[in-house]
Amino acid sequence: MTIRLQTVIGQNIKRLREESGLTQTDLAEEMLRRGFGWRKETVFQSESERRTVSIVEILGLCLIFGSPLDAILLPKGSETAKTSRKHEVQLTDTLALNGKEMLHLIQSGAVTPPTAKERELRRLFSETNAIQVRLSRTEVKALEAEKQRQKLQEELAERLKRINEIEGC
Repeated sequence: MTIRLQTVIGQNIKRLREESGLTQTDLAEEMLRRGFGWRKETVFQSESERRTVSIVEILGLCLIFGSPLDAILLPKGSETAKTSRKHEVQLTDTLALNGKEMLHLIQSGAVTPPTAKERELRRLFSETNAIQVRLSRTEVKALEAEKQRQKLQEELAERLKRINEIEGC
């Protein structure tokens, strides 16, 4: 099975963004803050393979997500290019790194590692997202339990009513 690199990159950007608890707008703002001209539409296009992501942008994304390059370039679950043989990533997509982009990367500060505050915020966003997911699941279960309880109460009321009718005769 062959997977296009652009497909892998798009899927991984979306996965890492969601795992980080970021919306498309949040990610666009993070990239913009680092000097990349990203908007929400840019994130959407990158995730849906409608736009090729440059290697400089990939490095910026790695810094935002606090992840290694492999997390974006390799199919999920792969640890190295050697272990992803069954997925044979095609390296034919355009990922140009020219002098202008490299200069932009350095000047924008995108090559600096995330600060302790950014790492803590990223961790908290991720934990907050996980808690929100668990909470919504709990709320769904609670609603289902409440519906079941109401149904059982109605059945009980019907049975008691029928018992009273029979005993009253």
